[in-house]
Formats: sequence, structure tokens, C-alpha cells
Amino acid sequence: MKKFYQARNSEKTVVVHVTGEKIPLYGSGSTLIPPSPPAPVPKPKKKGGLVKLPDPPAPPAPVPMTLSFVVRSRAYVLGKLVQPKFYKKIKCDFNFEHKTLSKHLLITKNCTVTTV
Repeated sequence: MKKFYQARNSEKTVVVHVTGEKIPLYGSGSTLIPPSPPAPVPKPKKKGGLVKLPDPPAPPAPVPMTLSFVVRSRAYVLGKLVQPKFYKKIKCDFNFEHKTLSKHLLITKNCTVTTV
């Protein structure tokens, strides 16, 4: 996030996009791999014989993830003479599902903010 100035009597909302790439999942990544293609259907040996189709593979289970970070801010009260610092710890819980891996996730509803 770039630096910005905010007047004392105003409120400003900053939108930040968090991108993760090549994040290790420590043992849970195997459930996110798409299932292998189904086995070929065997041909019946006799005419009119029933062929049992293989069961479809179970969908992979969602992988729970926790995103935690700290937002630091600083204010100049009397110029640069007094500089109070403010820290907010943000923790977001969400689930990665196989269907939504390539889509954006809105995590605003699953976050808790704590003042440190």
C-alpha cells in the first residue's frame, strides 16, 4: 500500500488486493489437484450383458486457511515532534475449494480486527 495523507477530521477507506502465489499448503495440497480422468468402461463379453460403471470420484474436501497480518499506521500530531503509532491485527478464516481456485475470494465477512 502506498503512503497517503489523511486530514484529521476525515475518514478514508483504502481497498487492498492480497495476492498469494505458490503458497505451501503443508500436506493439504493433494486434495486440490483435480481428480484423474475416469477409467475406460469395459466392453460387455456377451450380448445384452450389464456393465457396471465405476463410481465417480468423491469431490476434494475444502482446505481451511487462515490469513493474518498487521496494519501499521502513524500520525503526526505536532509536526514530526510527536508520532503516535497504531497497530491493528487482522485475522481472516476461509476455505479453499476446488471449484473456486481460480476465482476471487471476498474475505471481508470472515475477518476479525484486534487493536494491538
